[in-house]
Amino acid sequence: MPQLSDRQASLYAALAFVLTLLASFYLPGYSITLSGLLLVIFLSVFVSTRSSTVIAGVVSFAVLGAFLLRDGMEDRGLVWSQYGFMALLVLFTTLIVLYIKSLIQRMQFDKSHMTSLFENATEGIILTNAQAQIVLVNPAATRMFGYHEEELIGQAVETLLPKKYRAGHVQLRNEFYQHPSNRKMGSGRDLNGQRKDGTTFPVEVSLSSYRQQDVQ
Repeated sequence: MPQLSDRQASLYAALAFVLTLLASFYLPGYSITLSGLLLVIFLSVFVSTRSSTVIAGVVSFAVLGAFLLRDGMEDRGLVWSQYGFMALLVLFTTLIVLYIKSLIQRMQFDKSHMTSLFENATEGIILTNAQAQIVLVNPAATRMFGYHEEELIGQAVETLLPKKYRAGHVQLRNEFYQHPSNRKMGSGRDLNGQRKDGTTFPVEVSLSSYRQQDVQ
């Protein structure tokens, strides 16, 4: 999934800042107008549709065109070079915002796709944090154990085990967190889960680990 790296984001921000400084120095009479146009384009990133950014860019060019028609009769060479620079800056800003919005849309699509797979999986999926607290559970798992989702969130994963196995499981899952790997749990042994009503049933468990922002 494409994303802007910190280096890329810093580069784009620095480039836009330098160009803005140059515009303010080179076009002192139009700095407020130029800043306003760029601000409108940047703010369009918060609107989901790409057309909003295109419209902001077109309107900005129209405003520049109107000013050009008004001032073009004075010193044509200087005026055209000034407005040409402003137009390039508006174009650059519009293209950058469109690129950022395309990344956001792809990320949102990927997130929606993953959520759909999680919610519609036929096998129970339970996510825990490093303290073994349940942070996410899919509908198949709630049906399997007879709980509502809100009843499980924040509970220790041992809640889903028969009481006689809970104390021993704490040590086992601590060892797993120290050396995480993708594998089946309890290879060669019969495993059981416990429903909300206290009944037990055989289960097969696969373990996986991932890190998010350096948190396991």
